[in-house]
Amino acid sequence: MEKTRNILLIVTDQHYAEAMSCLAGSRFLQTPSLDRLAQQSMRFSRAYTASPVCIPARNAMFTGLYPHQTGILCNRSHPRNPSPVNTEDGSLLPPAIKGMGCYFADAGYETAYFGKWHLNFDEQNKQHHGFAVTGVLKNTGHDPEIADATANYLRSEHDRPFLAVASFCDPHDICQWADKRPLPGGALSVPPEENQLPPAPANAGSTRNGGDILALLRDGYGHHVHVPYDVDTPDAVRKCRELAWAYYRLIERVDAHIGTILDALEESGHADDTLIVYTSDHGELLGAHGLVQKSFFYEEAVHVPLLVSSPGSNRKSCDRLVNASVDLLPTLLESVGIIIPDHLSGRSLCPLVNGGEISDWRDAVIGEVHFCQPRLPEGTPRAYGRMVRTPRYSYWLFDHGQQRELLFDTEDDPGETCNLASSGEHGEILHRHRELLTQHAEQTDDAQATQMLRAIGFNI
Repeated sequence: MEKTRNILLIVTDQHYAEAMSCLAGSRFLQTPSLDRLAQQSMRFSRAYTASPVCIPARNAMFTGLYPHQTGILCNRSHPRNPSPVNTEDGSLLPPAIKGMGCYFADAGYETAYFGKWHLNFDEQNKQHHGFAVTGVLKNTGHDPEIADATANYLRSEHDRPFLAVASFCDPHDICQWADKRPLPGGALSVPPEENQLPPAPANAGSTRNGGDILALLRDGYGHHVHVPYDVDTPDAVRKCRELAWAYYRLIERVDAHIGTILDALEESGHADDTLIVYTSDHGELLGAHGLVQKSFFYEEAVHVPLLVSSPGSNRKSCDRLVNASVDLLPTLLESVGIIIPDHLSGRSLCPLVNGGEISDWRDAVIGEVHFCQPRLPEGTPRAYGRMVRTPRYSYWLFDHGQQRELLFDTEDDPGETCNLASSGEHGEILHRHRELLTQHAEQTDDAQATQMLRAIGFNI
């Protein structure tokens, strides 16, 4: 991959990796802007988030560190993670944790950030976050303004190379749509007749042999309330299908804004010397397993899009396991020749973008979650979880429950409908995934993972 002069990073909120018309087909979803970008990009088909929760994932993206390393473990106020909106309670990232903006500003770059923040850098302190230009640092409902501000910046004169970030909110409005609340980004039309709705997910039923921990989390955190488990009823099926229809409309809405930015880059004359990266913080369950939103380690919530378009690079698909969160910063740094600090947890994807083979590439990607929303029903566990995703299997471990482990064979069971952890026939596979988590815990000083492994009797 040739060294590039500029970087354009586009981030959306809650976009599942497969929800693009170039992958899913154009009958129910049309994303011409993302399809256009995909045609000129290396698409990482196995890209995963460091956390299926907004704020931990975004801080991982902009620091190159896992949530347990930044200390930002969940979205809400909690003794282990104070509210990020209160700058007086110690919730801001310490100066020792350097962010993306500072790395590029220190290297002489113009740095600009437009849109949804959800970062634990003080947005009022440019020395803390490193972005000299900021605009529309607002939450849901402001995507058109974000697109226009980013486009205007790209068209302006630049006497130095630039890093420009456009952080959109949609398709996050699916949360409000599922709750029957007003959509911050504007109302959608009425869902069409049933024969024009997308199909319900094939894995809409609850997980077999899921154990008590899944039931505790599902019932306590309420992610199931909008889509009944009994998906055999016509009403439940239609609810699932209408949910997918609304989600696709929201993706199309943000796709149009992405098109505005891509057009502006072309008009600026910098398209041939700019690296473009598109990704999302996490996915959307969209009725799979009778659940909506995020937080769980199911594929729909942790599998995210990752497109990297670089002048001079090969355009195809890469099926290596990548962590779209912690691998992002090392990739951007190497793409412009900035030395990658040794303490970052991710790896640069630049050799893979160029189509190269790396013999020592990782065997797994790791995900983290902390269920810690406030005002929960009594007895709801504020549980910690870890995911080990290997090419064939997805292994989950929690710190609560009688049955704390889950294992899915994503080759034979791509919908992750049957937990194999207690079958008694997968001891070696379980052992291997515990070993991988142990190695990760040692390399990244993940004391929580170590404690969880010891609690199930795994010798470390």
